[in-house]
Amino acid sequence: MHRFSRIRAQAACVGAMLVTSAGCYRQVPLGLDRPANEARIVATLTDIGSDQMAQAIGVAAYEVEGLVESANDSTWRLRMRRVEQRGGVSTLWNSEIVSFPRSTLTNVRVREIDKRKSWLAAAAFAATSFVLQRIASGAWNVEEPMRGPPVAPPQ
Repeated sequence: MHRFSRIRAQAACVGAMLVTSAGCYRQVPLGLDRPANEARIVATLTDIGSDQMAQAIGVAAYEVEGLVESANDSTWRLRMRRVEQRGGVSTLWNSEIVSFPRSTLTNVRVREIDKRKSWLAAAAFAATSFVLQRIASGAWNVEEPMRGPPVAPPQ
């Protein structure tokens, strides 16, 4: 197999693994309920909330993700994981705690692991790894179909 074909096949397999691993979570709307402690949430900031929180999380923020430290009717304390800003900038955080007035957060979703998708992703990952190993070892040679391991002559 030519080197270029092998590299292309490996890139396709790696891309498939990345796509399958991204599908393991689902986001469930929270509604007006209070999230449970340790729940992982993703919320959109209101325009006023983005302005109010600019000093704490950066300017032009529109979405935050974090683990709930505590939540009451007026304030939610999050251990921050990520902040999305307008213009496509995404900032990762290391679980620093930030307090948000409840009125600054809208469209709150709980991010949780989807077991069915996780098992499917694991199966896809295993199959992709198998295919990649077969391609890398030259076991499936598209360009020389008769090529294979040498056959021992009969005795």
